[in-house]
Amino acid sequence: MAESNLNSLNPARFSELLPTRERMIAQADSSLQSEEPAVNRLADALHPKTQHLIVSEIIQHSRDVKSYICMPDTEMGTKRCAYFSAGQYVSVSAEIEGQKHSRPYSLSSSPM
Repeated sequence: MAESNLNSLNPARFSELLPTRERMIAQADSSLQSEEPAVNRLADALHPKTQHLIVSEIIQHSRDVKSYICMPDTEMGTKRCAYFSAGQYVSVSAEIEGQKHSRPYSLSSSPM
């Protein structure tokens, strides 16, 4: 196979592509995709903008350390908890007596 470089390109061949492209565009289906692309669904599963969770259990390990066991709040639209890796954290926001509070929490999970 011959090696291609900029000097071997034939500009006249590019002008021959235009009628073919116009014909293909005219024959294309003009309807929009009805299903979201799989890559977008994967990105949303891996990195949701918001998760609604319910604290199902609180474990007091010591005076200063607690574990909060969370489950997805399906009534608010969260189907499953997002995937995470060691070292990640979440910012938890809550409104208490009219004031918004936000705290970071480390994520952890038992091995599966």
